[in-house]
Amino acid sequence: MLRNKSLKDLNTFGVESQAECFVEAHTADDIWACLEQYRNIPVMVLGGGSNLLLTQDIAGVVLKISLKGISVLEQTHDHVIIEAQAGEIWHQVVEYCLAHNYGGIENLALIPGQMGSAPIQNIGAYGVEFKDVFHSCVAMHRATGQQQLFTLEDCKFGYRESVFKNELKNQYVILSVRLRLTKEKHQLKLDYGSIKEVLEQKDIANPTIAEVAQAVIDIRRSKLPDPKELGNSGSFFKNPIVAIESINFSSYS
Repeated sequence: MLRNKSLKDLNTFGVESQAECFVEAHTADDIWACLEQYRNIPVMVLGGGSNLLLTQDIAGVVLKISLKGISVLEQTHDHVIIEAQAGEIWHQVVEYCLAHNYGGIENLALIPGQMGSAPIQNIGAYGVEFKDVFHSCVAMHRATGQQQLFTLEDCKFGYRESVFKNELKNQYVILSVRLRLTKEKHQLKLDYGSIKEVLEQKDIANPTIAEVAQAVIDIRRSKLPDPKELGNSGSFFKNPIVAIESINFSSYS
């Protein structure tokens, strides 16, 4: 445990802030040891630091999730289920999948943050949502230390929503996430945004998943600066959801 730890390098805005107490967890046991020891003071769980704006020093404990590892759990001729620990950088998981020709998350390339945050937010970009490839996740109950497997149905995914942002908010810490991906016959999604246009500019008629990912990376870099050069948290807007019956279509005719 460290005291008065600077969080400047642990948030993508690069804001200077200090944690009164700082604990870095490399295993599930580390997480539970921290939660149990400091159960009577506030514990803020920190992932990749891309979904928060620090405006002051943090009282209590900051628990940094640094569980690492990617493994294959199951595979058939057509599909594979991989498990990535919560501390894995999301884009590095994408790169791992591209290197092994596992398809499904290429449109989600270069999204900042860690794997453990993906099911909380149901991250999405360029026509793909995290739930489209989600198999399950393992999470620890903060009060008891009990580990629980959450299925797709359990997570109640919606547009940038999940059970972890609503009825189970601040009750669990994600430990690992499992994705079901394609090994062959990848179903590419090219119709969102300018993906097709970028591929056409490169004279790519039949793109691989790696080429789709690179097109997405090129688009994202053209719109957003590198957080290492100019602090930002990526694209964090959320489109409003409006009931169709509330729209007066006659005003648009």
